[in-house]
Amino acid sequence: MQAALRPMNLGEILDKTFAVYRKGFWPFVGVAALLTTAIYGMALPFEWPFKYSLARYWNFYTSLGYYDVCILIVLAAFPAFVQVTSASLIGGRVSAHAALRSVCASWRGYLSVAILELLGGLVIPEVLYLASLVEVNFALHKIGPVTARTTPPTALLVAIPVAVTVVLVMWILTCLAFSEPIAAIERVYGLRALRRSWSLTKKRRWRILLYCLTVAVVGWILVATLELLTGLLFSSLYGSQHFGVTDTQIYAASCFLLQFLMTVVVLPILPIAVTLFYFDQRVRLEGYDVERMMEAAGLLAPAAAAGGETAGVPTPGGVDA
Repeated sequence: MQAALRPMNLGEILDKTFAVYRKGFWPFVGVAALLTTAIYGMALPFEWPFKYSLARYWNFYTSLGYYDVCILIVLAAFPAFVQVTSASLIGGRVSAHAALRSVCASWRGYLSVAILELLGGLVIPEVLYLASLVEVNFALHKIGPVTARTTPPTALLVAIPVAVTVVLVMWILTCLAFSEPIAAIERVYGLRALRRSWSLTKKRRWRILLYCLTVAVVGWILVATLELLTGLLFSSLYGSQHFGVTDTQIYAASCFLLQFLMTVVVLPILPIAVTLFYFDQRVRLEGYDVERMMEAAGLLAPAAAAGGETAGVPTPGGVDA
């Protein structure tokens, strides 16, 4: 039976996020496990047990775009989380395999959205930041040696580009946050998906940003707390049992495994929240709840999306309603 779509406040969206997560826990974890395996697999040569022999190459490896590739992988597979979330909202279920198969069927469209969002939200601001650093270095050269008198303007020159870049990245990513749900639900790809997201997030961007930051901070605190407890546990074992080098190796392996598991568990939360925000915005601005009720009653044919496909909430079988 289809769940009623209606406007929700922040508290209701938070409750709904975890309710949806509990309902589709295994499909969400299945998708997240595959993504996390790909991401951690690329970093494995620099982690335990190879960490000490290859650590000196880590900065070079990340400079090649490791983090950008990781973000691209998550963005490209984001629609799989949207599929599972959408199915939960209409009272159905979608397996991780079905959700990923649906993503693979339209991988060109989803990849185009992911690449454009990555370019607009991260790469272009990074380029602007590097350009500003050149200007800062030129200004510092004009100021001359750092002294007690020149320290405040020097610190300000360095802090301003960092602050502007962080704010710009957060703002652009918030404006483009609905690109993946739009691609998955409305079958709109490329620049059209980004323009649609930009329009749909109007008047709610601060609300979306606040909630996303809250989810990110909660996830970070959870991971950091578990890592701290693991460190204290092994420190205690080292002091009482004299494990020596073996203790260090076990600790490194345990931290790596713990980070992997926590990433798998935490990763689906933000996509679920973004998808709920997407439906909330469509209900508020476009009367999407009325549209869905009319479609369910057979009074309105599902709207045709780009490419002649039918746009709507995916059904449990992975086929749009």
